[in-house]
Amino acid sequence: MQKAEKDFQLNQLNLLPLKNQKSFDLVNKRGNKIRGNNMLMVSCLANDQFSTSSNSLSIHLGLKISKKLGKAVTRNKIRRRIKSIVHHATKTLPSDLWENKAFIIVPRKGFDLIKYSLLEEEIMHLIQKSST
Repeated sequence: MQKAEKDFQLNQLNLLPLKNQKSFDLVNKRGNKIRGNNMLMVSCLANDQFSTSSNSLSIHLGLKISKKLGKAVTRNKIRRRIKSIVHHATKTLPSDLWENKAFIIVPRKGFDLIKYSLLEEEIMHLIQKSST
């Protein structure tokens, strides 16, 4: 298994990355944009164009982290925090909120300075809001 194609098992759900610009463009075009205090989340129903995975219980996650947010260390910290929050949210939120969906998360300036618990609440709120 190649490093770029690694599937992260989360209970019964697969966390899959959005791999190319075409996937990002598709989610941006068809998705619903939801603005939070510290981030923008775009969500849409995933289809077969995102990956070759046959599992219907998959989450496609894309992160757009601008260089304006800081140097590489800061951007990597933001990536790790978002992935950790999404991992935790998949265990606590019902699976119908996640089933076969694609998400793009775009953090805003100052994201790295906000407490983890507040970011977790905001991401969970945005996910619940995206399903309605």
